Amino acid sequence: MPELKPFLADAVTEINDGIDLGKKVLLEGTQGFMLSLYFGTYPYVTGRDTGAAAIASEAGVGPTRIDDVIIVY
Repeated sequence: MPELKPFLADAVTEINDGIDLGKKVLLEGTQGFMLSLYFGTYPYVTGRDTGAAAIASEAGVGPTRIDDVIIVY
């Protein structure tokens, strides 16, 4: 669909470029920490890690580029 092309971008590049420019970037994860494959109580977990490190990694953001982690209950 060529009409969508103006709205497509490489998310990893966009996020890291924003950080390089000093912009504030918010990454939001799915589900909750206690549903994490590594930190939850099996079998009541999801099939992946839901921690802050995993969210940043999946977004292509290195750990040294993160200033704050905010947990909302």
